[in-house]
Amino acid sequence: MTKRHQAKYKIDRRMGQNIWGRPKSPINKREYGPGQHGQRRKGKLSDYGVQLRAKQKLKGYYANMSERHFRGIYDEARRLKGDTGAHMIALLERRLDTMIYRAKFVPTVFAARQFISHGHIKVNGKRVTVASFRVKIGDVIEVKEKSKQLALVLEANAQLIARRFPDLAFAIVTPDGAALEGAPLNGPRAMAFDARGDMYLVLREGNAVYRIDMRARIIHHIAGTGTNGYSGDGGPAVQAQLSGPKGIAIAPDGGVFIDDTESHTVRRIDPRTGVIDTVVGNGTRGDGPDGTPRSCLLARPHGIFIDAAGGIYIADSENHKIRLLKE
Repeated sequence: MTKRHQAKYKIDRRMGQNIWGRPKSPINKREYGPGQHGQRRKGKLSDYGVQLRAKQKLKGYYANMSERHFRGIYDEARRLKGDTGAHMIALLERRLDTMIYRAKFVPTVFAARQFISHGHIKVNGKRVTVASFRVKIGDVIEVKEKSKQLALVLEANAQLIARRFPDLAFAIVTPDGAALEGAPLNGPRAMAFDARGDMYLVLREGNAVYRIDMRARIIHHIAGTGTNGYSGDGGPAVQAQLSGPKGIAIAPDGGVFIDDTESHTVRRIDPRTGVIDTVVGNGTRGDGPDGTPRSCLLARPHGIFIDAAGGIYIADSENHKIRLLKE
């Protein structure tokens, strides 16, 4: 296991994501990479690049784990029967430092490792000083009585935000054409129904949209590749990249409108051709101006509603506004 001596928030800026969901992360205000060339438009990642980015993000999330230790966990997960990615996450989540971070004994995963190594944690009544100690079902984890009033512990207890998990390239995939019962869903966030009674479901972490045939009880993939991004306008929606979609609505003509939250846009899927296009925003975060829809910038839209007359109401979340689009 290695220590990370550099500024930890640089991981956020290099990955382009607030990995730990912390309010002080610089990526919340500067959504571009570090350095003098950070604002230059980056090219599309190759398949290898997407996988490498996911691995680096996961290593950083778990307190900058060393390559050797990370590889050992992967090899162990691969030997288990079933989905290797799911087993790997399960093994990482059973680490003692992850457990006490999730339990909010400490404010950061880096603090969790130090907290353990300094002897502040007991497992089943015995002091444990190894951060990679693997927790089993039924184990009792507690902070030593003398350590409960440490400033670090009090700070963590005051934090009300959830400990979020980063988006990963190998996250759960929902198979196209799968039976509804038992189908895996990666972060279902919002749903809407069309005139036939079919359900449309957006997966925030899955970066995809599915239509559920409620009569046949079958799931159909209609948009998103599963990889976080903003691309594909003018082409098939299933080949387009979405970026953390969080809202969906169905128009009277069957058009599917999606709040593509992290790309700061609203996008529409044509019901006849399956082609996707951006209808509000251009991929840049901002606040208006009102007028031409494509020139009206949004800031992480979270909700969308269409009335009987076809008026489209957009919850422009971080601008604290409701915007109306009339087709």
